[in-house]
Amino acid sequence: MKVALVGYGYWGINLAKTISANPNLELYSIFDLNNERINAAKECYKFKEFNTYDDLLKDDNIEAVFVATPPQ
Repeated sequence: MKVALVGYGYWGINLAKTISANPNLELYSIFDLNNERINAAKECYKFKEFNTYDDLLKDDNIEAVFVATPPQ
C-alpha cells in the first residue's frame, strides 16, 4: 500500500521508520511545510515531493495518509 506522511517532526520521523520497516507499506511521499524537515527526510528516504498539501491529496497513487502533529 502506497502511503503519504504529512509532518516530519518528532513523531513523523518515528512514523517514517515504522512505515518503511513494514513490508506491506511503501513510503510514497513525505510532506512538511518546513523545507529543513524535507531535506532531513531526503537524507533517509526516497519519496515523491509535492509543493502543496492539496497536490498530495490529488495523487491517486496514495492509498493512505498518516498525519503527524506536534505533541502539544
